[in-house]
Amino acid sequence: MAREKSSGLYLTVPSFFKCPISMDVMTSPVSLSTGVTYDRVSIQKWLEAGHNTCPATMQVLQSTDVVPNLTLRRLIRVWSDSYLLRRENHATTFDNELSLEELKDLIINQEYMSLSTLNNVVSFAKSSRENCELLVRLEGFFAKVVNMLRQRSLEGKISAARVLETLAALDTEYRRLVADDSVTLAELYRLTMSHDVTAVNAGLTALITVATSRQTKKELVRLGIVKTAGKMLAGPEKSVSVIEKVLKLLEMVSTCTEGRTAICEDENCVSGAVNRLMKVSPAATEHAICVIWSVCYMSRDRTAQEAAVKMNGLTKILLVMQSNVSGLVRQMCGELVKVLRVNSKSCLASYETRTTHIMPY
Repeated sequence: MAREKSSGLYLTVPSFFKCPISMDVMTSPVSLSTGVTYDRVSIQKWLEAGHNTCPATMQVLQSTDVVPNLTLRRLIRVWSDSYLLRRENHATTFDNELSLEELKDLIINQEYMSLSTLNNVVSFAKSSRENCELLVRLEGFFAKVVNMLRQRSLEGKISAARVLETLAALDTEYRRLVADDSVTLAELYRLTMSHDVTAVNAGLTALITVATSRQTKKELVRLGIVKTAGKMLAGPEKSVSVIEKVLKLLEMVSTCTEGRTAICEDENCVSGAVNRLMKVSPAATEHAICVIWSVCYMSRDRTAQEAAVKMNGLTKILLVMQSNVSGLVRQMCGELVKVLRVNSKSCLASYETRTTHIMPY
């Protein structure tokens, strides 16, 4: 909730005027086939990234077409004009100091922060770099957010994870603070094992944001993230967003020795990555190739190579080479083909007889 004050005047932004992705007031609202409305720029970025789901409901989209929400656009325009008129009449200006004081009051006076407070924190942090820095320096704030992660309320855990992810993405020091706290990492990891897709997404997103150092990656491997990721890839999970994030996180931990070792030792990881190479999304394909390349080519692990070949990995990688992937990924595919051919009994004969039955994406 954005508020302004001058001579007793407060202004509240209606929640349905805000884009569910950016949390900003929409300038060009458009609706998906699910009926949920987003700002055009935000939803286009989501769809162009290869997603085929509605971000708010995670429903698979029957169509990626968007329809302008003209009624909502008119309402926002009327509200905006009214807002500007009040600014002119009352000479109102946004007061960051006042907003921070209000937020401080909410944080200090609540033993456990409410969901609305956490949502206000996200909006406050996203509004400016200065706001983010103010929150990072706010005494006791980090401890209270982490405390929310430990509560029984799943909704509270999800909101707390989103706050941590938002601040970690905006501020390097805060990212380090989260990454260095083993308790916080453990709580975020537990979210990834939830049966709730929204919770899994929140946990994975937060871990991807903070897992930038080798030490953090090692800690995630120790917690069991590789085994959990392997189960997700081998299971019936159909959420494109979840699969993309799982493969992205595996790609990140595969850059350290401990991560590669754990991936090679897990019975599901390599076979799951090969199995998810096709028909998920372009982003998932590239992440999967990076994981397979790390263990099969860079580490030259024989067990991983055999697992990839057993899942018809050579055929699928040859198909990926012919698709619209980046130059680096195409190079990785070429290097993988060389090492997998040695382990493949069927070699190119398998490729020629099976490609007609596999459609990329």
